[in-house]
Amino acid sequence: MRPNAAHGDPKMAYTKESLHVPKGQGEQIHSMMVKVRASELGGDFSIMEGHIAPKQLLSPHMHAHEDQAVFIIEGSLEFEVGGEGGERFSASAGDFVIKPRRVSHGFWNPSEDVPCRYIELSGQRGFEEFVDTTRSGSIRASLDAERDFGVTFVYSDIPRLMREHGLTSIAGVEGLELPELPELPELPSLRKLFRKR
Repeated sequence: MRPNAAHGDPKMAYTKESLHVPKGQGEQIHSMMVKVRASELGGDFSIMEGHIAPKQLLSPHMHAHEDQAVFIIEGSLEFEVGGEGGERFSASAGDFVIKPRRVSHGFWNPSEDVPCRYIELSGQRGFEEFVDTTRSGSIRASLDAERDFGVTFVYSDIPRLMREHGLTSIAGVEGLELPELPELPELPSLRKLFRKR
């Protein structure tokens, strides 16, 4: 963990370690690497690097408290903002995408073989704290996400997006043990998605 930067305190000196985040450095939590925590930036925003595998979906969701922006480093992503019937568009390396608070957004990697890397900028610290809770499992973390962080998942859109775009996995649920699914009766559309065929 990098030392906290001295935000606004003239008595504290910045150090090279608090100002420079070398490539590959950060705190890896599943497919997200926390590069700079909101606490290091006066609570204003966090910076993370994300990875989406080919044909993988990041589940549709919305944030009550923070706006977000994505900058695509490598590869491309397809976005659906505003749910079914909302805006749908492609973004590729070098593009920024804004994800406003209180508007659902989901995205996926349409490529058959090229992973996508992106930078996630999130206002405040709620999303960062949600990512921290995924250490104990993304599905379990998502069950309390609305109450704890104002993050609401739109589970009902997952099967449609998976089918329509030929997606084969969901970010954060790699290695999900199928026997755990019956413990989640409030997620029938998600359970149906993982049913053995």
